[in-house]
Amino acid sequence: MLGPLETYLTAIPRLQGRVDSVPARESVIAPRSAGGYALAAMWSHRSFPFVLLAAICLCLASPVTALDESDPASGWAFSLGVFDFAKFQETAEFGIEYRWQPFELFRLELKPTVGVSATADEGYWGHVGLRWDIPTKGGRWIPSLAFAVTAYEQGDGKNLGGTLQFRSAFDLAYRLDSGSRVGVSVYHLSNASIHDFNPGSESIVLFWSLGR
Repeated sequence: MLGPLETYLTAIPRLQGRVDSVPARESVIAPRSAGGYALAAMWSHRSFPFVLLAAICLCLASPVTALDESDPASGWAFSLGVFDFAKFQETAEFGIEYRWQPFELFRLELKPTVGVSATADEGYWGHVGLRWDIPTKGGRWIPSLAFAVTAYEQGDGKNLGGTLQFRSAFDLAYRLDSGSRVGVSVYHLSNASIHDFNPGSESIVLFWSLGR
């Protein structure tokens, strides 16, 4: 049986090994930048494949020659605005979306869409959905409704309760002489209570759409 002195001397190498291992772990982490942490978090999170898929679809979509007369209804849309403005937790938001030519379903002209968005708080999400331009009696003002299924990652921003979210929007756009549109969109993002926590968020963004 070891006495107190032998026990102390036996423990020193083990303690020294633990102390020596701390700088080694820190040295691995220290060189990583904030961007590296963000990329690591994105890659490890289960929502990343959905966002990556949306980004790939964007890259494979038609080129940015959306105003070509042979394909007047398809094009890119770019947005910039405020995320979660209604609950006084505002942060900047920006996004990009591709809108295809409409197809008819139950007498509605529906446009398939795919897009990605991000906030200044390093939150990001991808969405796939449909848009419908509400018929009007001519003129340049075009109201629209949109719905999308969304994969959300909060980053350092708002917790919306889970990855799967649903996006419902109302847009009002003005058609320019070139056929492109500028307008404002207000949309709600929530999980429809499929998760235990469902705070939801509201965004208001300005957009420019190259499609007609």
